[in-house]
This record gives sequence, C-alpha cells and structure tokens, in this order.
Amino acid sequence: MSSQKVLNIPRTIKDPGPFDFMQVSLDYNYRTIVGSDRNQVGNSIRVLSAASSHGRKDASVFLMGLLVSLPIDDWEMRTEVARALEYTKTKECADLLFSEIRRVGSSNKTRTYLTTVINVLANFPEVIKQPGFRALAADKGFTHKMRKKFSVLAGDEEEESCRLWMLDDEFMDL
Repeated sequence: MSSQKVLNIPRTIKDPGPFDFMQVSLDYNYRTIVGSDRNQVGNSIRVLSAASSHGRKDASVFLMGLLVSLPIDDWEMRTEVARALEYTKTKECADLLFSEIRRVGSSNKTRTYLTTVINVLANFPEVIKQPGFRALAADKGFTHKMRKKFSVLAGDEEEESCRLWMLDDEFMDL
C-alpha cells in the first residue's frame, strides 16, 4: 500500500509542501486498526503515533482507548500500542500505563510488553512519572529488585549502573 493512501494524501498533489499532521485525516488509520486486516494495523498505529508526536490529541486518545480495548492476551498488539504512546506524555496516559504494570502479571509472554511500558514511562517528564514510580517502589507486590528499579526511575536512588541495565529485556524480573 502506498504511503499516500495510509496518510490519506490526495494523489493529484505533486508537491504538497511541508507536511502538516494537523491537517491530515486519520479516519483511514482508525478504520484500519479496528478492521480485520491485521497486516496493515502496524502501519496505521505508527501513523497515529507520529500524529500524536505532532500534537494530534485525537490520535493519542484513540491509542489509549485501543490499549484498553485490546484482548487481554494480545501481547504483540499491546506492545505495539504501548510503544506508540511514547509521545502522549500526559498524566492520563501515565496513569493508564502504570495501571497496566499493576494489572499484568510477569511471565515469559508478558515480559516484552511490561518492559516496553516501563521504557515508555521512563521517558516521560519527571513531574508525571515520579509519583507513579514511587508508588510502585513502595508496592510490596513486586520483588525487591523491581521495587529498587522503580525507585531509581522515580529519581529516589542515583545508581547510574542500575539505570544502564534495568531497562534491558533480559534483566526484567517482575
């Protein structure tokens, strides 16, 4: 599928000038994501992520709603949507992602998803992420190792060596 169709740019325009995500219709992408053609969903999620990074709140809200509505065991799609939320640096998005960390139990199937959620949150502004990571660090439902990682992410501990390895997939130990 051509990028023109995914972005819904008319083919008759030879030089559309600077690309403005605020002017692009995202309806095609919304329909593709909720449709049955799983092959095109990833492209549309990436378009919505890009739109979100350019200030399209409707794309952010759609992605957050999509994460909530996905089947509980669709870890591949959940991971892709969580990754797409990296530009939705709002308290509401952070609350949703923190609730996902609490809700999802750690297993071999969920490890990549949980790592992605934590990585996305780690790049949020301090004022948004600190309270959530502090709450997780105090939660006795997590292992001591994970509570320490959450404490570092909250900025309560300044162990630079911990920051380097704690977000790596192979060291995730929820």
